[in-house]
Amino acid sequence: MQTTLPPQLEAMIREKVYAMPHPHQDIPDKNTPTKIFKISRFFGWVCTLAASYNFLITPLIWYLPGPFGVLPSEIAKLAALTGWQRNATMIIIMIPSIIVTYGFWRLRAMFLAFGENRILDHKTITHLKVFCIALITQSLLAPIAKATGTAVIAIFTRPEETPFFSVAYREHEVSNLFLGILLLVIAWFFDEAIRVKAENGEERVKSVNSEIR
Repeated sequence: MQTTLPPQLEAMIREKVYAMPHPHQDIPDKNTPTKIFKISRFFGWVCTLAASYNFLITPLIWYLPGPFGVLPSEIAKLAALTGWQRNATMIIIMIPSIIVTYGFWRLRAMFLAFGENRILDHKTITHLKVFCIALITQSLLAPIAKATGTAVIAIFTRPEETPFFSVAYREHEVSNLFLGILLLVIAWFFDEAIRVKAENGEERVKSVNSEIR
């Protein structure tokens, strides 16, 4: 005859079993968690700065070109645009920046979760996955958005000519694409590790419950 454990006792057993170290697991340095939390919070602020930079730098260059020195050729052409034409063109070219800004914001959320000791957690790893997808999307869309913006500028400034549309992927965009894919694979491995750990924990809880009963 099996005995049903009280819910509070079973919850306490579950907590203790999950906290038990693996027999082959090394005992970490007591200062290691504190270091990880501090570094994670630091990188959270770094991601905040990166997100702000990606979102604000393009409008600042376009609307305050003087303090930023020499203008790139495609931005210099914006001087011929005014009103809604300039705003519409800026929004088109900024779409990849907005996407990667959101990605950095989710990466910031991941590091802040690390700083709160929520490391092996599905929600935390989801933040990393979203950042990877944003980085991949930005890498693919950036040349298209730039080419579209250049074509729109040509339509507004030289309506008598046929606009030229050319998409070219540069080295850093290809590198970011592969980096995003690599980090996405790593995030998937983390997710699988969390799932396996949860399943092993459930098995250990069942084993302890069976011994008690």
